[in-house]
Amino acid sequence: MIFLTSVDRQKTTEEGKGLGPWVDNEDIVLSESPFDRKEAHQAAQCVQGMTEERSGELAQILNDIHGLEHSERYWSIVLNQSVQRLISMSYERLAIVRHAAAQSKSGSRFLMLEEDSFRPPVSLRSTAQFVSGSDRFNWQLFSQCVESEGLTHTEVQHEFDEDTSQFTITSREKRGFQRFFDHSNFGLRSRVAHSGLRISSRLSKLRFLIGSRGRAWEIRQFPIYLEGPRFFKDVDRERRSLIGRVNWETEDRALQELLRRCLAHHLPAIFVERFGRLRREVLALIERNGVPDIILTGPMVGQAPFRTWVAECVRRGSTLFGIQHGSGYGDVPEDAREAQERRVADKFLTWGWERREKDHPLPVPRFAGTSSKPFQTNKRNGVLWVTSGQTFYGSYKYPLWLRWHQMGATGFGVDHSSRVACYQALNESIRANTTIRYKGSDPNVAATVERVFGSDNISSKGTLLEQAENAELVLVDHYPSTSFYELLNAQVPVILVDDIPDWYLDGAATDVLWDLLECGILHTTPESASALVNDIYPNVEEWWDQSERQSILKRARYHLARGAEAPMQEYAAFINQHLD
Repeated sequence: MIFLTSVDRQKTTEEGKGLGPWVDNEDIVLSESPFDRKEAHQAAQCVQGMTEERSGELAQILNDIHGLEHSERYWSIVLNQSVQRLISMSYERLAIVRHAAAQSKSGSRFLMLEEDSFRPPVSLRSTAQFVSGSDRFNWQLFSQCVESEGLTHTEVQHEFDEDTSQFTITSREKRGFQRFFDHSNFGLRSRVAHSGLRISSRLSKLRFLIGSRGRAWEIRQFPIYLEGPRFFKDVDRERRSLIGRVNWETEDRALQELLRRCLAHHLPAIFVERFGRLRREVLALIERNGVPDIILTGPMVGQAPFRTWVAECVRRGSTLFGIQHGSGYGDVPEDAREAQERRVADKFLTWGWERREKDHPLPVPRFAGTSSKPFQTNKRNGVLWVTSGQTFYGSYKYPLWLRWHQMGATGFGVDHSSRVACYQALNESIRANTTIRYKGSDPNVAATVERVFGSDNISSKGTLLEQAENAELVLVDHYPSTSFYELLNAQVPVILVDDIPDWYLDGAATDVLWDLLECGILHTTPESASALVNDIYPNVEEWWDQSERQSILKRARYHLARGAEAPMQEYAAFINQHLD
């Protein structure tokens, strides 16, 4: 019997899932992720620390490979999270293999690839595409896990013929090296080049451009493109053997061997075999256009060509400003992307955190132009239950790859039991007067929502605030949730229910969630949320308007929408301050 794990592929037969048309379904034992939400978070923190500790050693190896003498910061900008994500995926798959091996029967074997069958991905973009849809890429990772564990296995070799179905990814990308120039790309020739700045509309972009006196241009399409087939065939084994010398200090010998092999095999070719050509393209671009005084980038913005251009500009005197782009509004811990951006940037622009030396607080762009005045109450009636279609797609297969707050297979309502318990615990008269709202227009999601709630009063029409204006009370059953933020900012009576663990709350940069928990707006169990709704409905306004609760809400709104009246003007003022 062959033991593998599901890579979240579509069902190949009515009997079950398969890893591809070349694998017999009967020979597969499926295994779910062995991490729960907290364990995945701890693992991610461990991987982040290991990566940062070894970044100097890896930078020196890459300098030796390419004949350069660049700093650790240079290579950290270029690599971005490539190394951390590869290690994260390997770390998780090793746990899956160990879990499967513990369940295996006597005489079972693992099927793995021969060493010569391994091919690195071309770029980080290819890696991202492979992680959910490439059997070959996952087989390479799982093979290394099996090898590092010393499990009984059978080696198999395939030629990976593009005309067959075996380990073949049908690529619609254009082959070979390509380069094109966007002549409207003024960002490269301006004093301020920004990419990834969260600007919600063309009007906001215009305000930012005017406010910076025409000196801040957006980079829309980076003019260097190096791609091709997703797997790189002409592997330089000698260079990659040097990468495998990185000393991962861990007491787990199998993990240490796995990380060494994984980095040597799977570090994208754009950083090894193709980096010389990429750097020549970037230097030619800088020769033509010069470098900007300031570069603003958000986490994960751009692929290797863009990040290499940023690194070369920084070497020539450009100031790099990182920009918060995600992780809530300062009410949840920063994720690995923000941590990486802060580490390499000269200053980090944030609309949530103010705890570190590099942080520079700026207004929250999300709520610019939105009303923070209470709605009229004379037409309110019933309860609006806001759910999310995203919670209806099962557990996350690769938690260490995703943002940390999505990690793990557990969470409120993943199996809908907590959601159903909360809804069914409401008084019958309240349920009869409750409208279920979900995001989007997918009929499959609508059918699932109807099945879970057992209600035909379901709607996705109109905006959230339009529906909330007509409701006596709004209940949001998922977190993180922009809907919840918007309702708080608009002073709509709202309750949030989700099983947010204490370690999650403790990691937040502000006390918003703790305050909401204290004043009865946040509930971590379905029982407490339903009991409150039954108690205060329909006299919701009396409960909502209590002075102590309003005082806490005022403080929460300040943290979530600080200075949101004119964020682009403040962004522009910050830029002018560093140019004048």
